[in-house]
Amino acid sequence: MKLLKFDTLYPADYINSKIRDNFSEIQKMSYEEFHKWVISLRMNFSDFYSYNLSVHGWDAKEIFLGNRVYLDKCGNRYFGGLFFLYKLFYKIMNKYFLKNISLNERLLKKIIKIEKPDVIYVREQSTIRSKFWEQFKDNCLLVSRMDCGIPKDWSPLSFDLIYTNINSYKDFFEANNIKTLSNSNGFDKRITDEIQFSTKIYDITFIGGLGDYYGFVDRTNFYEKLLAELGNQIKFYWWGYKTGDFDKKYPLLAKSHRGQAGGREMFEIYAQSKIVMNDYGVAANGKAVNQRIFEVLGVGSFLLTRYSESLIDWKDFLDTYNNVEECVEKINFYINNDLVREDIASKGQEWVLKKYNYRGLLGQISDELISHYNSKFKIQ
Repeated sequence: MKLLKFDTLYPADYINSKIRDNFSEIQKMSYEEFHKWVISLRMNFSDFYSYNLSVHGWDAKEIFLGNRVYLDKCGNRYFGGLFFLYKLFYKIMNKYFLKNISLNERLLKKIIKIEKPDVIYVREQSTIRSKFWEQFKDNCLLVSRMDCGIPKDWSPLSFDLIYTNINSYKDFFEANNIKTLSNSNGFDKRITDEIQFSTKIYDITFIGGLGDYYGFVDRTNFYEKLLAELGNQIKFYWWGYKTGDFDKKYPLLAKSHRGQAGGREMFEIYAQSKIVMNDYGVAANGKAVNQRIFEVLGVGSFLLTRYSESLIDWKDFLDTYNNVEECVEKINFYINNDLVREDIASKGQEWVLKKYNYRGLLGQISDELISHYNSKFKIQ
């Protein structure tokens, strides 16, 4: 069977900086070469789905949305020389006439017409309104994965099947007769062969967004207070985007900020950290479900995360805190007890590679997708 997965490249500032740094080489690349280069960065879910589905017999590929350079090369691949004219036409139409027609949607229709997928798998932040996908329902199984705050113009009613790792979403969707399956995050073991492991050069690190954005305020205030309590003896560095009047409101965090990081570079920072900090978004509703848990443990580093009842099965593979005082106490302990810390990290890596390896997770998803496809199209 054939699957097209539509996803985004995130964080946007990071991928754009990588493109700028390599632009002279990228200009010469075909779409296939550029796609391979993007995959090599290991951003977001990279090719974790398509690669591991292919092991289970699928013809699967990703299409990345939201990046202009990628979509231009994709357009040239599927439209050829006509794509330049399409871009010009849509630019004129949007500027002077209709103002709301989408070149990206026109490109996606072309891709789907050529590729003829059996399954269309859309990650929630695809930047495309969910209503758009409904036109393909007669010929495809439409699937979406939802594990963040619900975006604008997204509706579960547009899809045949929803995957989520957020229990409150699953309960709500099922209460409204929407087929929903639980789907854990995971880790691709290939990462351990691709990144550079070295000595632990960072005491404490965090990678993620901070500032006044909805859902970030409590986390940001916590880390600012944590830095004040830690003083200068233990170094805390973080990478990620800042929102609001950040440097003025959070001077300690501003001083410890090291820019953007993503993909393979992010994995290497985790691998080089004695302690990696973690917190959860508002959408998680207090449940520890975010991808960072699997990324950090997957590369064999120690995770210190905000307490959640959902971590009961993980208690031997990481540690938790409830407040700043407890967090400081545990940081001091683990910084000064390398053997204890690294033993927990080693057990955590073994646990993730055994239970949450994408090879196994995608085998289960493969069976589920085939079952739902056959049920929808009455295939015995």
